[in-house]
Amino acid sequence: MAGKHDGAGGSGKLEDGTGLYEILGVSRTASSDEIRKAYLNRSLELHPDKNPGNKDAMENFQRLHNAFKILSDPDKRAIYDQMGIEMGDSYPSVYELSRRSNQRVTLDDIESFHDDYRGSEAETKDLKDLYTKHDGDMDEVFAHLMCSKPSEDSYRFMGVIDEAISSGELMETPEYRMWKCLVSEEIPEECSSQTY
Repeated sequence: MAGKHDGAGGSGKLEDGTGLYEILGVSRTASSDEIRKAYLNRSLELHPDKNPGNKDAMENFQRLHNAFKILSDPDKRAIYDQMGIEMGDSYPSVYELSRRSNQRVTLDDIESFHDDYRGSEAETKDLKDLYTKHDGDMDEVFAHLMCSKPSEDSYRFMGVIDEAISSGELMETPEYRMWKCLVSEEIPEECSSQTY
């Protein structure tokens, strides 16, 4: 059998960390019929009555039953295959599923994402979408655009938006014009003639 156990028959204890497929002695691609047949065969082998004197027999048999219960249920098997979670009668919380399925995000991951996102096509698209959504209100754009800081990105964003306005892709709004005048170090003529 492919299961991890000591000696012949059901003697010994199934090792901790033994996967459900190994407990049943089947491959991950086993059909439901193969799983059922393997369960019946292994139950005869691991049943406590067949293993008198084996102090681990009951625990082994319960682990076998649990493996069968999970792998014979298509939903539970899919979750086990995807995340390695052994579920009995209840499903883990969404938090637990998320925690087990997602890797920890490190500071290096965040910094790498930040560096890759700034100046990317995705950032440009998000900038234009938020400009349109907030009618050129750049305070709102900065509030909603990830990885952006007015002190670092105002001139860069101004260049992107001005180019999109020149090409007719975006419409210039009074809110944007006012923001542009406030941000510009040099006061263009159109700003000096406007009152705020």
